[in-house]
This record gives sequence, structure tokens and C-alpha cells, in this order.
Amino acid sequence: MSATAAHTHIRAAGPGDAPGIAWLLTAAFQQGDLGPWLIPDPEERARRYLPYFTILAEHALTYGQVDVLLDIAVAIWYRHDDQPQPAIRDYPARLSAAVGPHCPRFYALDAAMHTHHPQTPPHYYLAYLAVRPQWQGRGIGSQLLEHRHRQLDTEAMPTYLEATGLRNQALYLRHGYQLRPSYLVGQGGPLLHPMWRPAGPVNGHPTKQPGGAS
Repeated sequence: MSATAAHTHIRAAGPGDAPGIAWLLTAAFQQGDLGPWLIPDPEERARRYLPYFTILAEHALTYGQVDVLLDIAVAIWYRHDDQPQPAIRDYPARLSAAVGPHCPRFYALDAAMHTHHPQTPPHYYLAYLAVRPQWQGRGIGSQLLEHRHRQLDTEAMPTYLEATGLRNQALYLRHGYQLRPSYLVGQGGPLLHPMWRPAGPVNGHPTKQPGGAS
């Protein structure tokens, strides 16, 4: 599939897409940077990731904005402003059922990301950008980024994300994201690399830089 053809297949996801999105996230992140720390055993990780990402997919389809490209890739965005993001329903019980004894590390990841998330100005947060392993390295992730960036630039909306490693950090740098200070997850956990993309100016007014953490 060419880059142009891929772009024409990007669409907004709906409630019926939840199982496919959960499966796609599981496949894409099974060998991701955080996986060995979150759930060290790869077979157990594969088994537990699907119910975990099902929780996140259902929440994203209700409260976020989800772009999908066939069954190949997905980008999950949330708007962050002065309205608090609704919590995941029954999250402690559902997380425990999904990941079992690994809950403390998932909670540590959640807490670290929340602590370091910029509070202002209003922005869109790229929570997940996932491409099926066999399609990675073909520009699919770039297509999803460009699709959303074009819309957000017309609204003068900046964006924020956490890169988990040098490979995806390089991707985001190519799309105008700027590095912020990295931080560790918990004690001895992985290093995350926050990145901020200022939006294009609208009517000559530049966007603001991020403020403090929430």
C-alpha cells in the first residue's frame, strides 16, 4: 500500500471497533519498550495485554478521538483542557482482572505519566500510536500523525506525548515535536521522554508553550 493510498483509508473509529483496536494495540506493543518491564514473561504479556488494551480501547472510543487505518494502525488522542478527563469505570477491579500481580507497575506508570503531564495550555494528547509489526517502517505512523496535525493546526492546538524509546522519539522529532526533560517511572523503572509540538499559528497568533505539571 502506498502512502497516498494509506491516507485515504484513515477514518474515525466507532464503538464496534473496540475489539480490533485492542488486538492491534496488543500486537504493536507486545515487543515495545515498556513491555519487558511491565510484564517480563513474553507469553504472559501476550495473554494479559489483550484484556488490558480492551479497557483502554473502550475508554478511548467513549472519551477520546480515535483514528484507524484499516486493521493496520491506530492513533488515540485525548483533548486536555480545564475539563477533567473522565476516569475509566471500575479501573482497579478491571486492571486487576487483566494484569493480575503486575498491577503495581501499571499503577506506577499511570502515576508517573499523570504527574508529568503539562497542565496548560489546552492541547491534544497522543496516548497511543500503534502500527502492526509487519507494517512498521513504511510511513504508516507518519500518515496518522499528519492526518491529525493538519486538523489541529487549523485550531492552533499544540500536542503532547511520551516517547518510550529512541526509535519513536526520532519519528516524533521529524514531525515537529520538541523534547522535554525525561523522567523515570518509579524506582528503577523505564525512562520516558515527553515531547511537545507547538501548533501552527492561526491569524498570526503563535501558540503558547506548556506550563506546569498536573
